[in-house]
Amino acid sequence: MRICSQLLLLFLFLGCLNSVFGVTITGTGTGAIPDGTGANVCGANRDVSFVVSGAATPVLVTSVSLTATHTWVGDLRVVLIAPNGTTFVIFSNVGKQVLNTTDFGDDSDLGGGAYVFQDSGPANFWTAANTAGAAANVLAGSYRLQAAGPAATDSPGPAFTSLISAFAGVPNPNGTWTLRFNDCFQADLGTVTAASITLLSASAANSSIRGRVVTPSGRGIGNARLTLSDAQGEPRTVMTNPFGYFNILEVPSGKTYILTVSSKNYSFAQPSRAINVGEDLAGLEFVADP
Repeated sequence: MRICSQLLLLFLFLGCLNSVFGVTITGTGTGAIPDGTGANVCGANRDVSFVVSGAATPVLVTSVSLTATHTWVGDLRVVLIAPNGTTFVIFSNVGKQVLNTTDFGDDSDLGGGAYVFQDSGPANFWTAANTAGAAANVLAGSYRLQAAGPAATDSPGPAFTSLISAFAGVPNPNGTWTLRFNDCFQADLGTVTAASITLLSASAANSSIRGRVVTPSGRGIGNARLTLSDAQGEPRTVMTNPFGYFNILEVPSGKTYILTVSSKNYSFAQPSRAINVGEDLAGLEFVADP
């Protein structure tokens, strides 16, 4: 009986593993990015490859991470390509307002840190590049995704885009994914030293979102309002309990939402954030201004 019980537990455990696919894949093929051959003329591809297997449709591509150096970030175009050829811009023509031989784009650098791009990233890459200044490194960190330049302004740059939405319709995620780097202006050089992509199964089951709203000292804020909105603009609202905790139940998975906090007695420097829901989320925290 004991052996049978252990086998049953093992069977259930393996079944749970197979039902949810989540993986971060490290790319191969890193190296120097071939230089551009003229003004807005791209050099040869630097392709970093990721082999995906065992994934059931659909999956969420939740983040792309790259570690690279390059002087003059405005030279670069970086795109992610799915096995079926679906292509999505990670960033391109940063800081360019027009595509001609006199607009060189942003002159800041990639400094060798990890740059993570995801729908829920808190920072704007174009703004970070513009703020860094000439020959200074764009700060490593987590960024939202934006359309390719040119754009009317260097900051905030083009519209935000969605990594999750871009690949939601890929019929078969298994195969080789490619993160392609192109240098599209001659004279400045760079190297990719590491890259990874993270994929998560889009579970048919609904999820929950749990977290807390607190003061700067960590005291819970009761009766704060949390509003969850999806791409169709259909909001759901919950209130925090007296200790500042909130719980949003039955949230459809596989989508990106905007979660916004408000309170009669407190303000928030960052009252809204984008979140990707692929499974239950816990530990989200909003901190009020001092």
